Amino acid sequence: MYEPGDISSEGNLVVGRASNNDFIYPPHQVAVLWRPWTGIEKLNDTYADLLQDGSSLSTASAVSPDGRYIVGQGYNAATGRNEAYLLDTGISTAVEEAAPVAVRLVSLWPNPFREAAHMRFQVAVPGRVRLVVYDLLGRSVRTLLEGPLAPGMHEVVWDGRSDAGVRLPAGLYLLRLEADGQTQTRTITIVR
Repeated sequence: MYEPGDISSEGNLVVGRASNNDFIYPPHQVAVLWRPWTGIEKLNDTYADLLQDGSSLSTASAVSPDGRYIVGQGYNAATGRNEAYLLDTGISTAVEEAAPVAVRLVSLWPNPFREAAHMRFQVAVPGRVRLVVYDLLGRSVRTLLEGPLAPGMHEVVWDGRSDAGVRLPAGLYLLRLEADGQTQTRTITIVR
């Protein structure tokens, strides 16, 4: 069952909670959001990189008019208690934004990794997307994705190998996501 809590002023972001055992597993209540281009998303998945390990969001009761801030309740692993939270998504959905976010790297896990790392990202508008891994000297070592993608959530898995199929040595690498003239870069570490 989905229960809406609040809606952004532009109407393109709705927050609430889900408690339907068919929607979530294991059965419990989770905070969710809805966007027209992605549908319902669990906040714990979408903003995993903003949550401390073991923390979880159970309800989302309010959203700021521009969609950037979400308020609700959840479990804080640092204190061991259920507490109120203010989640700064860093993204405003207001129409007056100069450049809408075309693509956003949502999560990268595990990091560091041994065998494989998962990159989850969201595409807001259809278009060409490029996901490349660079070494610290700025050399492209692996192109994970290059081509057109439809709007929505996407996931790519990297096995720690180069374009030539060679296992790369342990160390720090840069993951670069590009779309519609926008770029996001994160570090990723291989441990052997």
